[in-house]
Amino acid sequence: MKISVEKSSSGVFSRYKKESDNLNLKIYGNRILNFNKLVDEIKERCNRRLNIIKILSNKKWGLNQNTLENLYKSLVGSILDYSFPCLN
Repeated sequence: MKISVEKSSSGVFSRYKKESDNLNLKIYGNRILNFNKLVDEIKERCNRRLNIIKILSNKKWGLNQNTLENLYKSLVGSILDYSFPCLN
């Protein structure tokens, strides 16, 4: 079995935040993603898509509540569903 570096992340449980920021963990010579950075990336992706929905929710576009809900489920919900095991 081989570990996938791209799908690996680290999480440090500590009372002191600075300790976890200085870690440089590597697998096969490649640095693995810090769990906090992974959550920040997921948050940024969701926010970009939420901004699109905010623009489309303007009355000028004429989209009803059901359409906006479907947009949310497909654009943002898909990211959260896929990322949920990481966030859990």
